[in-house]
Amino acid sequence: GALPREELAAVLAAYGKKKSFYRMKNGDFLTLGDGGLLTVAKIAEQLGVSKELVGSETIKLPAYRAMFLDAALKEDKSVSVYRDQLFKAVVRGMKDVEDSDYEIPERLASTLRSYQKVGYRWLKSLDAYGFGGILADEMGLGKTIQVIALLLLDEKAKNGGVSLVVCPASLVYNWENEFAQFAPELKIMTAAGNQAEREEMFAAYETEKPDVIITSYDLLKRDILWYHEKEFRFEIIDEAQYIKNSSTQAAKSVKAVPARTRFALTGTPIENHLGELWSIFDFLMPGFLFTSQKFKRAFEMPIVRDQDPNALAQLKKLTGPFILRRL
Repeated sequence: GALPREELAAVLAAYGKKKSFYRMKNGDFLTLGDGGLLTVAKIAEQLGVSKELVGSETIKLPAYRAMFLDAALKEDKSVSVYRDQLFKAVVRGMKDVEDSDYEIPERLASTLRSYQKVGYRWLKSLDAYGFGGILADEMGLGKTIQVIALLLLDEKAKNGGVSLVVCPASLVYNWENEFAQFAPELKIMTAAGNQAEREEMFAAYETEKPDVIITSYDLLKRDILWYHEKEFRFEIIDEAQYIKNSSTQAAKSVKAVPARTRFALTGTPIENHLGELWSIFDFLMPGFLFTSQKFKRAFEMPIVRDQDPNALAQLKKLTGPFILRRL
């Protein structure tokens, strides 16, 4: 029979204690085998909403949970689920990035290699659903140009506003040169130099109306009050391992910039450094990997200390759709 929602908490607790039966208030015995309830309980636990499951309210999940939810429900057929059009569209859109019909900016159509076109379409797809992501292609595979393609087309569509690129000081002029080479029609403002020079640039910002601002992590920290007042279209952080420690000023500054969509670029495989992974996702989509305490408890400790394959598989399932790495 139907299980009253208020008894759900007790049932889930019994599950947790690996009991085989639960005696309901009306005296019936419930067999705690696998089955739908267990699936729902497990998914709720993985998504950190076990408490809400027991409450009476409808549970609302952020859109970025769609792919994980879809995969988890497909894996276990014991729950019948109604998926509406929007949900299906998000899941399909994220799965079929290569077939998406985002046009390649004309200027770059002949320059971009096929995997770079896929990367560009992946960035476009994430942005379309309001997600952020990590482009983790190996060094030398042209992450910069994939991002420039994204900014170029967005700017052409003029639905943009200004975008911000934050990178190590040693790469500021590298980015500037790449923009000049691949997207000369974009107006670039490089916020570098000493304080007086930067203040002069900021003063000219309204009249100059740049398409993209490039600055370094170090200078962003110093100028954060100015950036904090703005609204950016994209915020792209390069060499994202710079914010691997979420308590540093560098990490706090990039997170304090208001931006509609955020992307991180890194050439180093991030699965090896779980604290870094948490911090980058905290920049991209705060809350996506839960609180840092919960992340440590549910993933970092089990994976690093106990080499727990389930925790690792679950982490990959959560983060997989938002990380693109080509070798």
